[in-house]
Amino acid sequence: MKFTETVIDSLDTKTPEGLMQLLSKLCGQDLELSCCYAGAGGRCERCPECMNYGLLTTLSSSRKWNLSRFNQVLLLLNQPTVSEDFFSLFFGAGGIDKVLKQGVINFRGFAMLRFGNFRFAYKRLAPMNIEDLARELKPYMTKPKELKRRYTSRLAIEKGLIQDIDRKKRWYLGYISGTKLLRDLASLLAAGCQLGQVSQAEIEESLDKEKELDQQKKEQKKKLFRTRLKELATRDLSNWKSSVKDLEAKLRSMQEDVSQVQKIGWANTVAYLTSDYLDVYVATSMRESWEYESTVKFVQSVFADADVAALRLGYFDPTLSFLKNRIDKGLVEGLMLKRANCTLYMIQETDTLGKDSELASTLAQRKPVIAYVPKMTPDEIKNDLKSSPLRFTRKRLMLLMAEDRLSGDELKVAAEFIRKTASFDPVFSLVGNEEATFIQENHADLEKVWAILASAESAYFDKRATDLMRNHPLAMQVHLESGVANGVLVVRSPKQCAELLCKLLTNNSEFTIEYDEGCTILREKISTSPYRVVTDDATLTNSFWNFYL
Repeated sequence: MKFTETVIDSLDTKTPEGLMQLLSKLCGQDLELSCCYAGAGGRCERCPECMNYGLLTTLSSSRKWNLSRFNQVLLLLNQPTVSEDFFSLFFGAGGIDKVLKQGVINFRGFAMLRFGNFRFAYKRLAPMNIEDLARELKPYMTKPKELKRRYTSRLAIEKGLIQDIDRKKRWYLGYISGTKLLRDLASLLAAGCQLGQVSQAEIEESLDKEKELDQQKKEQKKKLFRTRLKELATRDLSNWKSSVKDLEAKLRSMQEDVSQVQKIGWANTVAYLTSDYLDVYVATSMRESWEYESTVKFVQSVFADADVAALRLGYFDPTLSFLKNRIDKGLVEGLMLKRANCTLYMIQETDTLGKDSELASTLAQRKPVIAYVPKMTPDEIKNDLKSSPLRFTRKRLMLLMAEDRLSGDELKVAAEFIRKTASFDPVFSLVGNEEATFIQENHADLEKVWAILASAESAYFDKRATDLMRNHPLAMQVHLESGVANGVLVVRSPKQCAELLCKLLTNNSEFTIEYDEGCTILREKISTSPYRVVTDDATLTNSFWNFYL
């Protein structure tokens, strides 16, 4: 860990006032030696405070500091002395005033990481021996080299233990894929019925005979079939007549793929549950195919980084995990959050209760959360939009309109596009070429929509990053046991995320101690985000630490 604090570096500790300001930062309490009798700034030279001030003047002029002299100054300022091990830990063998300043800065950094209150930290740590200090400051005291050795000496994860799944098929693990597949199968049956290829009674009889389904699921499939039959009753389906068999083959093949992918996902979940170690949890919202693909891209970029890969981290990849039961899924994710040392939180188009609760749960355990907010230009976003499903464009436009992110002509173009897509009701969601045809026929309008959406999305992500770093009060969460306020660390690229992850897990982070918004802030260097805060409000501090603990 490396800490810097410019306010302390600028103090003139060769004066009594400068030395008192420095030790005020150490003790977490304003220290002064005011004359008992003279007016403001005066000295009677006879009262105890003036006597102490005179001795402090002599001691502050010295350039050499050791434990004995340090404790003598603390006694003159009516403060508890420190143990030999405390002095050795933060100040080494002693030395010139520069060493003294850095020792105080280091103490304050560790105090913010571990306690969240300078006065409490000083009174608790000052008398301790080295064993107690190591225990109290765990896990921050372990050296980076030792932590790296522990990670890199692990056995590599057995090849094939976590099975890979084709990137384009990982969204089959989501519940929405099964819903869309069932709808398309119902549409296929309804089309065959309407085209006179099979009767409604024959279809319902065949559904009743499906052996792998229980009665409830059979009834659900029949209900969905009847619904689609009614919805498609007024549609001209004659152009599908020659392709019904081909569509059926595609849907049956997709059905087999979904089943196989989910089996692999289930096996992967068992592998995660039985893994001896888990270091990183990835919190994300995934329902639609594009959400799976963006998560895959991010996860692979972070963990393929050479420095991250060298640590042989165990991490939970949600795009490879599956459970049918929502209760079991919640229990698994709760366990993973408890076991992991760090959470990677993906800021996406929409955030959900589940993902936000995972962020809060991690912070409440005093573990770091790295929030990834994409930094993309409008042109980059526009290129992605061109390969995205139509429903993604429509969904994002509606959300941005609801948040007043569009105005004037932009709003008119967006509203017209949404009106036009509202009448677009494809027979099939997963097969067929209806969407491609619609996009081709409306390409000129889509170009305008993509340009508007790309610009708004770029600004949206910038705003989300700023909100998390600067504005949102719940970007700080309190550790339930200690009361320490923990902040979200915001990064804008997978490379930044990988670098920060390595430093956090190996105690190699760099911080600056700053003052802003009436607080002392421990700001992490890579993300420039507040990692810990200590309020300067005396009433809040007194109330908080009296009631919290």
